Amino acid sequence: MILGADSVYVINLKRHKVRKKRVKSMFNRLNLSNINYIEGFDKIEFGSDPHGNSKPYFDKYFWDPNGYLTLGILGCALSHRKAYKAFLDSGDEVGLFLEDDIKNTSYIHKLDFTKLREELDSIKDWGVAIYGRYEKDILRGKPITDHFYQSLPLREQYSGHAYLLNRKSAQWFYDNTEKIKYAADIRLEISPFNVITLDQSIFVQRKIDWEKYATQINNCRDNRYDHLREFNSTTMAEAFNKEHHKSYEGETVLISKYTPAINYKKQSVYIGNRFVNGFSIEMGDTNKVFNSKR
Repeated sequence: MILGADSVYVINLKRHKVRKKRVKSMFNRLNLSNINYIEGFDKIEFGSDPHGNSKPYFDKYFWDPNGYLTLGILGCALSHRKAYKAFLDSGDEVGLFLEDDIKNTSYIHKLDFTKLREELDSIKDWGVAIYGRYEKDILRGKPITDHFYQSLPLREQYSGHAYLLNRKSAQWFYDNTEKIKYAADIRLEISPFNVITLDQSIFVQRKIDWEKYATQINNCRDNRYDHLREFNSTTMAEAFNKEHHKSYEGETVLISKYTPAINYKKQSVYIGNRFVNGFSIEMGDTNKVFNSKR
């Protein structure tokens, strides 16, 4: 057993060598072994024809609360699906899924993971167990066991960098991501299963550190911090530029011109116990929304 799971799956892009080195160092520090590394689906694999090459992976509509859609988001969703397949093939009962930009918090040293697993096994209807949100303290609902709580589906907390699935939920998520219609973190919130959470994060993402010091790092006149650039968000990088932002002035959407999006509209989706505002993006053969006058 590793951190309450039978097996661990870390999603890593081949070009993210610093991330893999740091996450391996973290596991060594924690005296954890037998970690499975899943080579993620990199957005550069869509090549010179991103519209045509990405189209087969998308459902007819893609929904996001912020109206965000990039090839990086698609690649991330496909990478998580690949990890689900590896877990299902293993025959294990509970899998821990991690992204490669994580770091542990001090909370990891306060937990008895044998007891945590016993609590988990006593909850019959769980499908997703959150091991990390963006902040160390997690906003949560009513207690279920000593350590697990009902998760609150809050936009500020949607995350997919650290969570557990069981075989039943992993099979459902694998079957329902053959065509991608949500980002990986949003998909976790929308399923027939209960989402449960700890009250504190075991793992947070290093991109939070990057965002905190990004201006200082970018203003540095030498290359001493260049290795840290890997911890910037890669899912949105292709659309985080002046060209894209100018195209959507006055809107909240950020749709990469490399995705085959042809239209979008506001639409609410039921998540947890409430409707969440967002945007439904219609997919086609090429991109028709970039630089279009709305």
